Amino acid sequence: MPRLRRDDPSATVAIGLCFVPVFNLYWFFFSYRRLCVRINEQRCFHGLPPTAPEWLSIPVCALFACGILASLFTAAGLYVLGTVGAVAMPVLAALVQHSVNELCTQEGAAPAAMV
Repeated sequence: MPRLRRDDPSATVAIGLCFVPVFNLYWFFFSYRRLCVRINEQRCFHGLPPTAPEWLSIPVCALFACGILASLFTAAGLYVLGTVGAVAMPVLAALVQHSVNELCTQEGAAPAAMV
């Protein structure tokens, strides 16, 4: 996707920083929300309504972070982490992918707008 802001991360940086211990707890919040923001901006540029779920990215990341932290201290954290991994993350991924697919199939979409 084209970089519109100075602080937009490239795909390599976005994926790479997910593997940095402790920092990745912050980075999940930033990268998932920013991905939705960038997709919605591209959709608006092409005359489509914003449908990438910014509203869902923050709670999913919060549950994911809570599950990781709770799994360090109690077995119940593994249930939270499993639920987030099995239900919430696939729902978020499906909604984001649907937004991108609509953008790509919209007539006149530039190749730079595709993810």
